[in-house]
Amino acid sequence: MRSIAMESGEMEDAAPLIQEPAAKSTKALLATTGGIVLMAIMGISLWQAGGGMTPEKVAINDAQELVEKNDVLLSMGLGTACREDPSDQKIMPEHANVIHGNMGDCEKKCNDMPKCRAMEYRTSEKRCELWFTPARHHVTVFEDKTVTGRPDFHCFVKSGRCETMKAHKKVLEDAMDSLLTHIKSNCMQGPSHNVFDKCSSTYAQGLLDANSRVCKAMQTACEGESDTLIRDGSTNKEKLLKKAEAKKKMDVQLQKFKRYDADKDEMLNKKEIGQFAKKEYSITLTDQQLTRILKAFGTGVKKADFHRLIVQIGIAREMQKDAARKKKREAHEKEIEALKEELQEKVKEADGKYIAVEEKVKALEDDAKPLLNSKTMSSTEMQPLLEKLEEQATTLKEEISSFKSEIAEMKEGVDSEVAPWFTQQCRPTDGKTLMLDPRLTRVTAQVTRSKGELKMKISIELQSLEKQMLAMLRYHQKAKELSAEDLYSAVAGKKDVVEKKAFLNFFKKCEKEKKEDEEVKAPSAEDLTRLFEHLACSSAGISKERMMGLIRVFKKVIKETVLTEEKGIKSSTKRRLEVAEIIEVLSQESQVDEEVEVMRVQCRAIKDDVEGWATVSGDGGSKFLVDYAGVYKVVKETIMTETFEIDSAEAKEAAKQLKDREPRKLRVGELVDVWVWPKKESSGLVRLKCKSRLDGAIGWVTQIGNAGTVFLEVV
Repeated sequence: MRSIAMESGEMEDAAPLIQEPAAKSTKALLATTGGIVLMAIMGISLWQAGGGMTPEKVAINDAQELVEKNDVLLSMGLGTACREDPSDQKIMPEHANVIHGNMGDCEKKCNDMPKCRAMEYRTSEKRCELWFTPARHHVTVFEDKTVTGRPDFHCFVKSGRCETMKAHKKVLEDAMDSLLTHIKSNCMQGPSHNVFDKCSSTYAQGLLDANSRVCKAMQTACEGESDTLIRDGSTNKEKLLKKAEAKKKMDVQLQKFKRYDADKDEMLNKKEIGQFAKKEYSITLTDQQLTRILKAFGTGVKKADFHRLIVQIGIAREMQKDAARKKKREAHEKEIEALKEELQEKVKEADGKYIAVEEKVKALEDDAKPLLNSKTMSSTEMQPLLEKLEEQATTLKEEISSFKSEIAEMKEGVDSEVAPWFTQQCRPTDGKTLMLDPRLTRVTAQVTRSKGELKMKISIELQSLEKQMLAMLRYHQKAKELSAEDLYSAVAGKKDVVEKKAFLNFFKKCEKEKKEDEEVKAPSAEDLTRLFEHLACSSAGISKERMMGLIRVFKKVIKETVLTEEKGIKSSTKRRLEVAEIIEVLSQESQVDEEVEVMRVQCRAIKDDVEGWATVSGDGGSKFLVDYAGVYKVVKETIMTETFEIDSAEAKEAAKQLKDREPRKLRVGELVDVWVWPKKESSGLVRLKCKSRLDGAIGWVTQIGNAGTVFLEVV
């Protein structure tokens, strides 16, 4: 009935009637094919002009709003009831639930339930029934009497298949034809304002709207099914093409059947099967295989079973290939096993080498254990041990490096198939090998620390030996009443250097101090040898200059006193002695007289060579002079030179020999031991020869500059 609304050309002719509905008769409108549309529109206009809205109209408007907002639920119009089967209009679908409320509540409930396929709303009762089964049909009950006496049923369905939408469209077309006939016969006076009246414009408009909605749904459904049919057709075409291709291939195979059927009995026997397999598939079947194949076909292979024969030949060929692959795999596995055994032997060999290296590391660790108690060891015990440990550590480091290189070479070029397995086998040895370097490092670190301790020990021991030696020299000098020169001659003879043999002989035969009738124990020959090597400036021996520096006795002024002409304290004063000034002792200490306990000594000031007598200690016991070992501290940076005179030819020659080497610098705070006491050179500098306690460097340094700048202070 879409043509009623859209195809009629009389819509334009009837348009003025909408503006002036009273000007034309109702009968004239009904005479046109588009009259039902104009009738519905006119009826609405007239009803609105009348004012007011009945409850029935409100219910219909709710239904229209529901349809406009929802594109799934389709209204079949007022006065319609849902049915399940188009062939039997009495069958109603099973409903899920009854909902009381307005149409909006029913619509929401149906949309929230996936199983809901349709709903039927009853306006007068304000309730609806939700259906589980699709409503593939509906009936028009507008002209029938219902339970309430009014046609207030309203069927809503969800969009379905093309055929279902066509069925609903047919019902709507019939209803529109019936309505047109009714209007022509009974509604000549115009539309009714009663919703449920048979001349209701609301019913007519709803019927037209339902028809339009169903038309659209039918078009969508049918177009979708058409696309499906096209796809199915394409699929069937592909299947047919594949089937034709397969038939073509099968015909080719059957030609081969005829070719190898030598006896033309429509069957392939054992011999013919063997020839077919050999020529077509390059496989020679054994008699056992041929027998097994024929067992599945009986006395021979018929044409209908030819494709099955090809499958059996393929199976036999694959079995032969499997056997060959198995044989190859087993041979390869044997090769891998042999390779693994070979590599396992290498791992065992590496383990043996590790054990040998580890034992050496352990032996080194055991040898180094005494260093943990190095405080109780003498330098003569420590030095050879440290030298031995250092040599062993150097050798062992090379062995560990060589062993690690062997391990790395062993892993190179290993077959990739066994590489992961081999890596796993090497892991224990690798882990143990990694610990060798840290263990060796701990020992070498201990040796390094002990070497520092050894230097300090040697320095302390040599200082102690030097004190013992000086005490023995002083005692011998006192016992024999010798001057410094005489004492030197007693040690060195008539030579300008003290040789090692003469040095050792002197201390072996010299006068030795006794305490409580026991002779003081002299240093051993070994200790004296160490001391000699420490004091010697060259391989020739100890220079006279150095030896005289040791023999001469020096004291340091710790409290201001005076230098007098004579021994007596009332003697005339030559000059005052300042604190920290150094003097050389020229005679033995002696008491002034029996009544006064003042000890005095004849001496010479190093500063200006002034000689006289000075008080060592007063009668109250106060000290003025103390023994001085000849230690200076650097207070201003200076350099060490080879010669006493800075500008002498000898100094210049020594400077040439240094070439690009930097001269030894004495840093602030460094301590030095005096070898030759300070004396003034031609330029006015006061210089002394000393040995650094830091690194043992020996040379001449400036103590006081010609401008009075002090570089070294007395400690």
